[in-house]
Amino acid sequence: MEIAVKGSLTVNDTELLLNAALDGAGVAYMIDYQVQPWIENGRLVRFLEPWSPRFPGFYLYHPSRRLVPPALRAFIDFVRSRRG
Repeated sequence: MEIAVKGSLTVNDTELLLNAALDGAGVAYMIDYQVQPWIENGRLVRFLEPWSPRFPGFYLYHPSRRLVPPALRAFIDFVRSRRG
């Protein structure tokens, strides 16, 4: 597959990046869940997959104490509840 690219576009906003890719402006490097619907319906195509690392999930590092501050405990519980 060959893709002709003219000019350059650099953005720091994921919505703008996605819209540019959907409009055919070039290549977008994004996280799977952000573009999955457009890959499934064929509007976007995944390429260079062997060089794209999978996202294993987030990690949270915090001091290991017996008494975790309530705000941190609430955040940890929230993040754990959102895991798929």
